[in-house]
Amino acid sequence: MSREWVVVGKGPSGLLSASLLLDAGYNVTVVSHGQGSFPLWSGTLDFYSVDHKLRPVTHPEDHRDVLSRYLSYDQWLSGWDTWRQILAGIGVETQVDVMAANLLSPTATGVLYPRYVVPNWQYACRIPEPVTVVSWHGIADLDLESWTARYQLSSGLEAQARYRPAPGNWSPRWTALHWAGFFDTEVGMDWLMHDLEQALVGTDAQNPLLLPQVIGIRHTEQLLNRLSLALGRKVKEIPLVAPALGGIRIQERWQKFLVRQGVRLLTGEAIRISNDGVWLTDGRVLAGRTVLATGGVLGGGLRVNWDHTVTNTATGETILWSGDPEDLPLLSIARDSSNYDVVGRSSGRWNGDLHGGAGQVLGSVLKWWHSVQQEVSLAK
Repeated sequence: MSREWVVVGKGPSGLLSASLLLDAGYNVTVVSHGQGSFPLWSGTLDFYSVDHKLRPVTHPEDHRDVLSRYLSYDQWLSGWDTWRQILAGIGVETQVDVMAANLLSPTATGVLYPRYVVPNWQYACRIPEPVTVVSWHGIADLDLESWTARYQLSSGLEAQARYRPAPGNWSPRWTALHWAGFFDTEVGMDWLMHDLEQALVGTDAQNPLLLPQVIGIRHTEQLLNRLSLALGRKVKEIPLVAPALGGIRIQERWQKFLVRQGVRLLTGEAIRISNDGVWLTDGRVLAGRTVLATGGVLGGGLRVNWDHTVTNTATGETILWSGDPEDLPLLSIARDSSNYDVVGRSSGRWNGDLHGGAGQVLGSVLKWWHSVQQEVSLAK
């Protein structure tokens, strides 16, 4: 078994694979041409969120017959525990239900949706509860009136809304990243604390306070804890549309952690991939056993062409496709004759769009990792 590994892709499946290899003592290089799918994520990890009739799933265990097609339920639980430990190691603590059930967390539109693992910065609950939501002029990605209406319809409970003026230094050019950068400063934090004290006058102090997902990039947890202590109530974020700061936070912390542990993180575009290494467009050759983690259509690993064919962007191979858009999430970039390992959304039959993209990532990575461990055991 080669001690050198090359992971192509730095989305969730790529970084999870790199972490498992690193922990096992392998030398790891991660190479990627793009950003991966992290900017599409709020940070929540979804696992069998709806059933085949699109009904919300309270407890994934109730569908063991479906889950066991991919892994045993014990393997699933062990895998989720491993992923949570990795996230904690990079500085992202998470919320889970003690009975391994789904939590409820609102979408960017205000609908409560089943989530399996939720970062501590994001609002999640076991049963719906009334909330207070504050936003500011200039955050175009949150329609507060529509959000609260959908939350009330989804939960059957009240959502108090407070819409506030933007800070004096606000500019129409501000994106979510600009807002987060402002709140990462002491000036921004002081302004936020003072503004929220005014915004909360007349609201129910028992309600959790929900804010747009712009409360810092590097110090989010500390900022939210300071707000909770000062205001005397739970303060959490709600996700916005992509690019999502939650996923960006996780990716930034994860990459820095891997680099500190000796992983090489490179930028480059692959033109040829084998199980002996990766050839890049600039002439570099990265030697080592290869695992392809380039994702699906949304992650950039698959390209839908004008003639309705689908191409594996890392290898140039044509992927068979029925032409039905509903089949896109199920496309596989792995073939029996592939001379490289494959993980990610498009390496199996799990429908990540319905049942959880994180479930697709974890299931495919665990299957690959178990096969690697079996090879090591046989070699011994």
